[in-house]
Amino acid sequence: MVRIYTKRGDLGETSLYDGTKVRKDDPRIILNGTLDEVTCALGIARSKAPSKVSNWIAELQAELIEVMAYIARGKADKGKVSSTELERRIDHLISEYPFYNKFVLPGDDETSAALHLARAFARRAERVGLKSLESNLIGEETYRYLNRLSDYIYALAVSAYWESAIRKITKLVVTKMNKGISGLDAQRARELINEGRRKAQEIGVPMAMAVCDSYGFLIAFERMEGVLQVSLGLAPKKASTAIKLKMSTEALSRLVQPGKDLYGLQNDPELVVFGGGLLLKDGAEIVGAVGVSGGSVEQDVSVAEAMVRAWER
Repeated sequence: MVRIYTKRGDLGETSLYDGTKVRKDDPRIILNGTLDEVTCALGIARSKAPSKVSNWIAELQAELIEVMAYIARGKADKGKVSSTELERRIDHLISEYPFYNKFVLPGDDETSAALHLARAFARRAERVGLKSLESNLIGEETYRYLNRLSDYIYALAVSAYWESAIRKITKLVVTKMNKGISGLDAQRARELINEGRRKAQEIGVPMAMAVCDSYGFLIAFERMEGVLQVSLGLAPKKASTAIKLKMSTEALSRLVQPGKDLYGLQNDPELVVFGGGLLLKDGAEIVGAVGVSGGSVEQDVSVAEAMVRAWER
Protein backbone atom coordinates (compact mmCIF):
# COMPACT_ATOMS: atom_id res chain seq x y z
CA MET A 1 0.00 0.00 0.00
CA VAL A 2 1.27 3.48 -0.87
CA ARG A 3 2.07 5.54 2.23
CA ILE A 4 1.19 9.24 2.02
CA TYR A 5 2.52 10.12 5.46
CA THR A 6 6.02 9.21 6.72
CA LYS A 7 6.08 10.93 10.16
CA ARG A 8 9.66 12.02 9.45
CA GLY A 9 8.61 15.68 9.48
CA ASP A 10 6.80 15.59 12.80
CA LEU A 11 9.65 17.47 14.50
CA GLY A 12 9.81 20.23 11.90
CA GLU A 13 12.39 18.75 9.56
CA THR A 14 12.23 17.56 5.98
CA SER A 15 14.69 16.39 3.35
CA LEU A 16 16.07 17.89 0.17
CA TYR A 17 16.33 15.89 -3.03
CA ASP A 18 19.76 14.50 -2.07
CA GLY A 19 18.56 13.45 1.38
CA THR A 20 20.01 16.40 3.27
CA LYS A 21 17.83 17.19 6.28
CA VAL A 22 16.73 20.80 6.66
CA ARG A 23 14.21 22.67 8.76
CA LYS A 24 10.78 23.26 7.24
CA ASP A 25 11.42 27.00 7.40
CA ASP A 26 14.52 26.61 5.24
CA PRO A 27 14.39 29.24 2.44
CA ARG A 28 14.32 26.53 -0.23
CA ILE A 29 11.40 24.74 1.40
CA ILE A 30 9.46 28.00 1.76
CA LEU A 31 10.16 28.87 -1.88
CA ASN A 32 9.10 25.46 -3.13
CA GLY A 33 5.97 25.57 -1.00
CA THR A 34 5.07 28.90 -2.57
CA LEU A 35 5.69 27.57 -6.08
CA ASP A 36 3.47 24.61 -5.21
CA GLU A 37 0.72 27.13 -4.43
CA VAL A 38 1.35 28.70 -7.83
CA THR A 39 0.98 25.37 -9.65
CA CYS A 40 -2.21 24.53 -7.74
CA ALA A 41 -3.80 27.87 -8.65
CA LEU A 42 -2.69 27.28 -12.23
CA GLY A 43 -4.47 23.93 -12.07
CA ILE A 44 -7.73 25.63 -11.14
CA ALA A 45 -7.26 28.00 -14.07
CA ARG A 46 -6.43 25.17 -16.47
CA SER A 47 -9.59 23.25 -15.52
CA LYS A 48 -11.69 26.22 -16.70
CA ALA A 49 -9.55 27.58 -19.52
CA PRO A 50 -10.18 27.58 -23.28
CA SER A 51 -8.03 24.93 -24.98
CA LYS A 52 -5.37 27.30 -26.27
CA VAL A 53 -4.80 28.89 -22.85
CA SER A 54 -5.06 25.48 -21.15
CA ASN A 55 -2.08 24.26 -23.18
CA TRP A 56 0.00 27.28 -22.18
CA ILE A 57 -0.85 26.75 -18.52
CA ALA A 58 -0.01 23.03 -18.66
CA GLU A 59 3.35 23.87 -20.22
CA LEU A 60 4.09 26.30 -17.39
CA GLN A 61 3.02 23.81 -14.71
CA ALA A 62 5.41 21.19 -16.10
CA GLU A 63 8.16 23.80 -16.16
CA LEU A 64 7.55 24.78 -12.54
CA ILE A 65 7.89 21.15 -11.46
CA GLU A 66 11.39 21.22 -12.95
CA VAL A 67 12.11 24.48 -11.13
CA MET A 68 11.01 22.97 -7.82
CA ALA A 69 13.17 19.90 -8.44
CA TYR A 70 16.13 22.17 -9.11
CA ILE A 71 15.50 24.19 -5.93
CA ALA A 72 15.19 20.98 -3.89
CA ARG A 73 18.70 19.96 -4.98
CA GLY A 74 20.05 22.74 -2.78
CA LYS A 75 22.81 23.76 -5.20
CA ALA A 76 23.22 27.08 -6.97
CA ASP A 77 24.32 25.51 -10.25
CA LYS A 78 22.70 26.35 -13.55
CA GLY A 79 19.01 25.48 -13.79
CA LYS A 80 17.14 24.47 -16.93
CA VAL A 81 14.72 27.39 -17.08
CA SER A 82 15.23 30.59 -19.04
CA SER A 83 13.98 34.07 -18.19
CA THR A 84 14.39 35.11 -21.82
CA GLU A 85 11.99 32.34 -22.85
CA LEU A 86 9.36 33.77 -20.50
CA GLU A 87 10.02 37.21 -21.99
CA ARG A 88 9.48 35.77 -25.47
CA ARG A 89 6.14 34.28 -24.40
CA ILE A 90 5.08 37.54 -22.76
CA ASP A 91 5.92 39.53 -25.89
CA HIS A 92 3.99 37.04 -28.02
CA LEU A 93 0.85 37.39 -25.89
CA ILE A 94 1.11 41.17 -25.91
CA SER A 95 1.21 41.06 -29.72
CA GLU A 96 -1.86 38.79 -29.86
CA TYR A 97 -4.24 40.37 -27.32
CA PRO A 98 -5.23 43.88 -26.19
CA PHE A 99 -3.39 45.00 -23.05
CA TYR A 100 -4.24 48.17 -21.15
CA ASN A 101 -2.04 50.10 -18.75
CA LYS A 102 -4.41 50.04 -15.80
CA PHE A 103 -5.05 48.08 -12.63
CA VAL A 104 -7.01 44.88 -13.20
CA LEU A 105 -9.85 43.89 -10.88
CA PRO A 106 -9.94 40.06 -11.00
CA GLY A 107 -13.24 38.24 -11.26
CA ASP A 108 -14.64 38.83 -14.75
CA ASP A 109 -14.29 35.13 -15.54
CA GLU A 110 -13.13 32.05 -13.63
CA THR A 111 -9.99 31.33 -15.64
CA SER A 112 -8.47 34.80 -15.45
CA ALA A 113 -9.44 35.09 -11.76
CA ALA A 114 -7.58 31.85 -10.94
CA LEU A 115 -4.60 33.06 -12.97
CA HIS A 116 -4.52 36.32 -11.02
CA LEU A 117 -4.47 34.23 -7.84
CA ALA A 118 -1.50 32.30 -9.25
CA ARG A 119 0.11 35.64 -10.15
CA ALA A 120 -0.21 36.82 -6.54
CA PHE A 121 1.44 33.61 -5.31
CA ALA A 122 4.20 34.10 -7.90
CA ARG A 123 4.84 37.60 -6.55
CA ARG A 124 5.32 36.05 -3.12
CA ALA A 125 7.72 33.51 -4.63
CA GLU A 126 9.83 36.45 -5.81
CA ARG A 127 9.98 37.81 -2.29
CA VAL A 128 10.74 34.57 -0.46
CA GLY A 129 13.13 33.49 -3.21
CA LEU A 130 15.41 36.44 -2.56
CA LYS A 131 16.79 34.82 0.58
CA SER A 132 17.71 31.69 -1.37
CA LEU A 133 19.51 33.84 -3.93
CA GLU A 134 21.40 35.81 -1.30
CA SER A 135 22.36 32.57 0.45
CA ASN A 136 23.66 31.17 -2.85
CA LEU A 137 21.08 28.39 -2.77
CA ILE A 138 19.70 29.15 -6.25
CA GLY A 139 21.36 30.62 -9.31
CA GLU A 140 20.85 34.15 -10.63
CA GLU A 141 19.10 32.96 -13.79
CA THR A 142 16.59 30.98 -11.74
CA TYR A 143 15.81 34.09 -9.72
CA ARG A 144 15.43 36.12 -12.92
CA TYR A 145 12.98 33.45 -14.05
CA LEU A 146 11.03 33.84 -10.80
CA ASN A 147 11.00 37.59 -11.34
CA ARG A 148 9.45 37.14 -14.82
CA LEU A 149 7.01 34.47 -13.66
CA SER A 150 4.33 36.80 -12.27
CA ASP A 151 4.55 38.93 -15.43
CA TYR A 152 3.95 35.90 -17.62
CA ILE A 153 1.04 34.71 -15.50
CA TYR A 154 -0.44 38.22 -15.70
CA ALA A 155 -0.16 38.03 -19.49
CA LEU A 156 -1.85 34.63 -19.39
CA ALA A 157 -4.68 36.07 -17.28
CA VAL A 158 -5.32 38.86 -19.77
CA SER A 159 -5.16 36.43 -22.68
CA ALA A 160 -7.56 34.07 -20.91
CA TYR A 161 -10.00 36.93 -20.38
CA TRP A 162 -10.06 37.73 -24.10
CA GLU A 163 -10.28 34.07 -25.14
CA SER A 164 -13.21 33.59 -22.76
CA ALA A 165 -14.86 36.74 -24.11
CA ILE A 166 -14.45 35.49 -27.68
CA ARG A 167 -15.91 32.12 -26.69
CA LYS A 168 -18.92 33.76 -25.01
CA ILE A 169 -19.58 36.07 -27.96
CA THR A 170 -19.26 33.20 -30.44
CA LYS A 171 -21.67 31.09 -28.41
CA LEU A 172 -24.13 33.97 -28.20
CA VAL A 173 -23.98 34.62 -31.95
CA VAL A 174 -24.42 30.93 -32.79
CA THR A 175 -27.35 30.70 -30.38
CA LYS A 176 -28.95 33.77 -31.91
CA MET A 177 -28.41 32.50 -35.44
CA ASN A 178 -29.74 29.04 -34.61
CA LYS A 179 -32.77 30.55 -32.98
CA GLY A 180 -33.36 32.68 -36.04
CA ILE A 181 -32.96 29.71 -38.36
CA SER A 182 -35.30 27.50 -36.36
CA GLY A 183 -37.96 30.22 -36.04
CA LEU A 184 -37.75 31.79 -39.49
CA ASP A 185 -36.25 29.41 -42.00
CA ALA A 186 -36.73 29.28 -45.76
CA GLN A 187 -39.82 27.09 -45.49
CA ARG A 188 -41.49 29.42 -43.00
CA ALA A 189 -40.59 32.43 -45.11
CA ARG A 190 -42.14 30.76 -48.14
CA GLU A 191 -45.38 30.30 -46.19
CA LEU A 192 -45.45 34.04 -45.52
CA ILE A 193 -44.84 34.75 -49.21
CA ASN A 194 -47.74 32.45 -50.12
CA GLU A 195 -50.03 34.33 -47.74
CA GLY A 196 -48.90 37.61 -49.25
CA ARG A 197 -49.64 36.35 -52.74
CA ARG A 198 -53.16 35.34 -51.72
CA LYS A 199 -53.79 38.81 -50.33
CA ALA A 200 -52.35 40.47 -53.45
CA GLN A 201 -54.59 38.33 -55.66
CA GLU A 202 -57.55 39.26 -53.48
CA ILE A 203 -57.00 42.99 -54.03
CA GLY A 204 -56.01 42.43 -57.66
CA VAL A 205 -52.53 44.01 -57.57
CA PRO A 206 -49.35 42.13 -58.58
CA MET A 207 -46.71 42.49 -55.87
CA ALA A 208 -43.05 41.86 -55.14
CA MET A 209 -42.65 40.31 -51.67
CA ALA A 210 -39.52 39.72 -49.61
CA VAL A 211 -38.72 38.13 -46.25
CA CYS A 212 -35.38 38.77 -44.51
CA ASP A 213 -33.83 37.48 -41.29
CA SER A 214 -32.90 39.43 -38.16
CA TYR A 215 -29.63 40.56 -39.80
CA GLY A 216 -31.39 41.95 -42.86
CA PHE A 217 -30.34 39.13 -45.19
CA LEU A 218 -32.87 37.93 -47.74
CA ILE A 219 -34.46 34.52 -47.05
CA ALA A 220 -37.27 34.43 -49.61
CA PHE A 221 -38.48 36.59 -52.50
CA GLU A 222 -41.24 36.41 -55.09
CA ARG A 223 -42.40 38.66 -57.89
CA MET A 224 -45.88 38.20 -59.28
CA GLU A 225 -46.54 38.40 -63.00
CA GLY A 226 -46.98 42.01 -64.11
CA VAL A 227 -45.39 43.67 -61.06
CA LEU A 228 -43.65 46.99 -61.65
CA GLN A 229 -39.92 46.57 -62.23
CA VAL A 230 -39.04 49.21 -59.63
CA SER A 231 -40.81 47.11 -57.00
CA LEU A 232 -38.29 44.29 -57.42
CA GLY A 233 -35.69 46.34 -55.58
CA LEU A 234 -38.04 48.16 -53.24
CA ALA A 235 -39.53 45.08 -51.55
CA PRO A 236 -36.23 43.66 -50.17
CA LYS A 237 -35.09 47.18 -49.28
CA LYS A 238 -38.26 47.81 -47.27
CA ALA A 239 -37.64 44.63 -45.26
CA SER A 240 -34.00 45.48 -44.58
CA THR A 241 -34.94 49.07 -43.67
CA ALA A 242 -37.36 47.78 -41.04
CA ILE A 243 -34.54 45.66 -39.57
CA LYS A 244 -31.98 48.47 -39.62
CA LEU A 245 -34.29 50.98 -37.93
CA LYS A 246 -36.17 48.42 -35.80
CA MET A 247 -39.50 49.83 -36.90
CA SER A 248 -41.97 49.60 -39.73
CA THR A 249 -41.25 51.72 -42.78
CA GLU A 250 -44.66 53.33 -42.29
CA ALA A 251 -43.62 54.52 -38.81
CA LEU A 252 -40.30 55.66 -40.27
CA SER A 253 -42.10 57.75 -42.90
CA ARG A 254 -43.53 59.94 -40.14
CA LEU A 255 -40.13 60.45 -38.50
CA VAL A 256 -38.32 61.70 -41.61
CA GLN A 257 -40.60 64.67 -42.14
CA PRO A 258 -39.09 68.18 -41.76
CA GLY A 259 -38.58 69.00 -38.10
CA LYS A 260 -38.81 65.36 -36.98
CA ASP A 261 -36.04 63.38 -35.28
CA LEU A 262 -34.92 61.36 -38.31
CA TYR A 263 -35.25 64.07 -40.93
CA GLY A 264 -32.52 63.54 -43.52
CA LEU A 265 -32.64 59.75 -43.56
CA GLN A 266 -34.98 59.95 -46.53
CA ASN A 267 -31.88 60.81 -48.58
CA ASP A 268 -30.15 57.52 -47.74
CA PRO A 269 -30.33 55.36 -50.90
CA GLU A 270 -30.19 52.17 -48.81
CA LEU A 271 -33.43 53.00 -46.98
CA VAL A 272 -37.08 53.10 -48.03
CA VAL A 273 -39.12 55.55 -45.99
CA PHE A 274 -42.70 54.72 -46.96
CA GLY A 275 -45.04 51.90 -45.93
CA GLY A 276 -44.69 48.24 -46.84
CA GLY A 277 -41.91 47.07 -44.52
CA LEU A 278 -42.98 45.37 -41.27
CA LEU A 279 -41.08 43.58 -38.51
CA LEU A 280 -41.54 39.94 -37.56
CA LYS A 281 -41.26 39.34 -33.81
CA ASP A 282 -41.06 36.43 -31.42
CA GLY A 283 -42.32 38.07 -28.25
CA ALA A 284 -40.15 41.16 -27.87
CA GLU A 285 -37.37 39.78 -30.07
CA ILE A 286 -37.07 40.85 -33.71
CA VAL A 287 -36.52 37.73 -35.84
CA GLY A 288 -36.98 39.19 -39.30
CA ALA A 289 -39.04 41.48 -41.51
CA VAL A 290 -41.24 41.48 -44.60
CA GLY A 291 -41.21 43.97 -47.45
CA VAL A 292 -43.92 44.47 -50.06
CA SER A 293 -44.05 46.73 -53.10
CA GLY A 294 -46.22 46.95 -56.21
CA GLY A 295 -49.33 48.96 -55.40
CA SER A 296 -50.19 52.06 -53.44
CA VAL A 297 -48.69 52.46 -49.97
CA GLU A 298 -51.99 51.32 -48.43
CA GLN A 299 -52.08 48.23 -50.67
CA ASP A 300 -48.45 47.38 -49.90
CA VAL A 301 -49.14 47.68 -46.17
CA SER A 302 -52.24 45.48 -46.37
CA VAL A 303 -50.29 42.67 -48.05
CA ALA A 304 -47.41 43.05 -45.56
CA GLU A 305 -49.89 42.91 -42.67
CA ALA A 306 -51.36 39.69 -44.07
CA MET A 307 -47.86 38.18 -44.06
CA VAL A 308 -47.28 39.29 -40.46
CA ARG A 309 -50.61 37.79 -39.38
CA ALA A 310 -49.55 34.50 -40.95
CA TRP A 311 -46.35 34.66 -38.91
CA GLU A 312 -48.25 35.32 -35.68
CA ARG A 313 -50.72 32.46 -36.12
